[in-house]
Amino acid sequence: MPEYKPEHFYPVRLGEVFHDGFQIITKLGFGSSSTIWLARDLRDHQYVALKIYIHNSTKHRERPFYEHLNKVLPSNHIGAANVRRLVDSFEVSGPHGKHIALVLQVSQMSLRDMDTVFMKGRGFDEEFVKGAIKELLEAIDFMHTEVQAVHTGR
Repeated sequence: MPEYKPEHFYPVRLGEVFHDGFQIITKLGFGSSSTIWLARDLRDHQYVALKIYIHNSTKHRERPFYEHLNKVLPSNHIGAANVRRLVDSFEVSGPHGKHIALVLQVSQMSLRDMDTVFMKGRGFDEEFVKGAIKELLEAIDFMHTEVQAVHTGR
């Protein structure tokens, strides 16, 4: 990772409880500006993804996007069911500054992981691929037509 500085990241500990109810279970992933953790919501016993940004992150486009999405929801659009939602957000103080944390619905397993775990690298049959593409296109249509959002990758 370019210019990785551990002090920029919040030092999450397994079992740690955030915001009076989100207990860390395991790390799901990381990037240059955040780490993502599987957590249990101790209030309603559901699993969530907790995304904790580095303390000096200046790009906070994700939270405003999810707040806008929550204004559009609920929706009868078929693609809305395939879009992850923001459950909560908060700030946490770390040893080197404040970190924004997003509490998100847990995503499904990636297609790559599904192929590795269930198909042993053999790939998927045509019907499965058609179904996956259909759901993806429905989600994109929902994002464009109802949410009025376009993902530019920036």
